[in-house]
Amino acid sequence: MKTIRIIASALLSAAIVMSSATIFSAAKTKTPTLKASNKSKSISLKWSKIKGTKTYTLMYKKGSGYKKVYSGSKTKFSFKKPAAGKTYTFKVKGSGKYSKAVNIKYLKPAKNLTAAETFDMKGILLKWSKVKGAKSYKLYRSVKSKNSFSKIATVAASAKRQYLDTGLKSIESYKYYVVAVNGKSKSAKSSQAHDIYGYYDRKTDAPMTLTIKKGSDYRDIYEKLDKYFATGLVSWKSLNTKIVKVDSFGIFKGVKKGTATVLATVQPGVYKNNKKKTVNIIVTVK
Repeated sequence: MKTIRIIASALLSAAIVMSSATIFSAAKTKTPTLKASNKSKSISLKWSKIKGTKTYTLMYKKGSGYKKVYSGSKTKFSFKKPAAGKTYTFKVKGSGKYSKAVNIKYLKPAKNLTAAETFDMKGILLKWSKVKGAKSYKLYRSVKSKNSFSKIATVAASAKRQYLDTGLKSIESYKYYVVAVNGKSKSAKSSQAHDIYGYYDRKTDAPMTLTIKKGSDYRDIYEKLDKYFATGLVSWKSLNTKIVKVDSFGIFKGVKKGTATVLATVQPGVYKNNKKKTVNIIVTVK
């Protein structure tokens, strides 16, 4: 009897040890963290790696249940051809439980983003196409001298899909892109739009130059403008009247030595090729 009791006690102890080890092992099993983001033509899914896990299973909600879309050792997956404006729900697991479900609305990148200097020289006007499912649009701008993007505005989807960027520096290069937003869901970046504020010709980016003497008048500007403007009423604006002044007849006056920009603007429909509206004249006063 004593021998039987000893054996029974040993078996019970072993069972307790095995049970404890199983509980401890289960406690150590981690659940992967899943993240989703919109790309140009897909939804990118990434999850954290679990040590010792060789196979991950990714599911997405379809109807009232879930459908498996991936099973393997990788920790990322590209969900192809999602429907624009549709919300998708995903979850992933390793050897343990499924992760917390992640919802994402697929938003396509905004198309046809344009950036063009306004005729009245108030700034650069941005326009873009509607994105299905978007509730707002975030606009980002980069200045060539800084070479980095920062957000400049948020436009509600209910408003016009346009934004006037003002307070810009003359003869400075600006780049833009737009991101469609709905809650935590964001589209991929749109293609960039580019404009150089204050240049008459965006193909060559070359302003007109003029040198005049301090204290003297210059009256022959129309002869130089003939290759830019066919005809029409020209309006004038000096961006630095302390260096050079210009009156309504296009007569320049050198005030003091230095360099300043004068804008010569003609009404639309009267300039050559129906494209050029404003000539930037870089005036050097000596």
